[in-house]
Amino acid sequence: MAGYPPFSLGEIPNIVHACFGRKPDPRSVQKALDEEPTPLKILGLYPSYYEMEDSGERRAAIVELRLHGWSARTI
Repeated sequence: MAGYPPFSLGEIPNIVHACFGRKPDPRSVQKALDEEPTPLKILGLYPSYYEMEDSGERRAAIVELRLHGWSARTI
């Protein structure tokens, strides 16, 4: 499975806002990241774009990630 690039400090508050309706300050996000250990491996929600055979499945994955606050560049 392909790994995904890490989120930026600007993207994490957007994702939290999309999921929970509250947008934390990037400084709070940085503080939380500094206090918590970094996971050794980030598991992806989907297989790689090129591993998906169905174009509809590809598009649905992209739309869902965007709705969850992922930037186009990160997707």
